[in-house]
Amino acid sequence: MKERGFEILLMTVSAVGIIILFTILFGGPSFIFRKILEFVGPGF
Repeated sequence: MKERGFEILLMTVSAVGIIILFTILFGGPSFIFRKILEFVGPGF
């Protein structure tokens, strides 16, 4: 059961990593910064 949970965690982390990689490649730093500001919201 614990190994299964670790597998799911590993898959999730790798999927998020791939998404971040594509965002960096295609969007560039300004795009990421804008997305972070959008995510944080009206606090800034």
